[in-house]
Amino acid sequence: MKESPLVLLVGTPLACTQDLRAEGFQVELAADLAGGIALARNGIFGLVVLDLELPGCQGLDALCRFYQAVPGVPLLVLAGPEKLGIVTEAIAHGAQDCLFKDNLTAVVLVQAVRSAIARSAFQKSRSDDRLLLHALMEHIPDAIYFKDRASRFLMISAAHAGKFHSGNPATVIGKTDHDFFTTSHADQ
Repeated sequence: MKESPLVLLVGTPLACTQDLRAEGFQVELAADLAGGIALARNGIFGLVVLDLELPGCQGLDALCRFYQAVPGVPLLVLAGPEKLGIVTEAIAHGAQDCLFKDNLTAVVLVQAVRSAIARSAFQKSRSDDRLLLHALMEHIPDAIYFKDRASRFLMISAAHAGKFHSGNPATVIGKTDHDFFTTSHADQ
């Protein structure tokens, strides 16, 4: 059986700790934002569950301060009483999800933690795939390109950009064959 990722709970209610441990998650605790940041900086957590009602730091300010100190950590936030727009704002600021403590059950928490961890792993793999694709496009000697339906270049290999006498593939992005060939040739 695969070992569950380590989850850091920052300022979260004790019941959350018990619920996650009962489902086999490894859990570490931090009582406040500073303690959570200190623990999260070591980079071993699969997910951080951050309570937005911390002493001395409330709401999205806690989320923003956490991400300024530890960018890129997968984060699930817990909010107090439902506030209009807090979920959208939290996700726009980088959170995987936002749950309200007054509606929180063990089942909802565990499912949200599992989903956030899976979503984060998927996003990381997509990011890794993009890095590999960009490395390939930069170093492959073949002329490779991708275009949209209007025949504009979306991505082009460095070798192909060189055929257009451009040392930088970014200068070709958004252009069409009409920018490089005669009208009769480009129309074909």
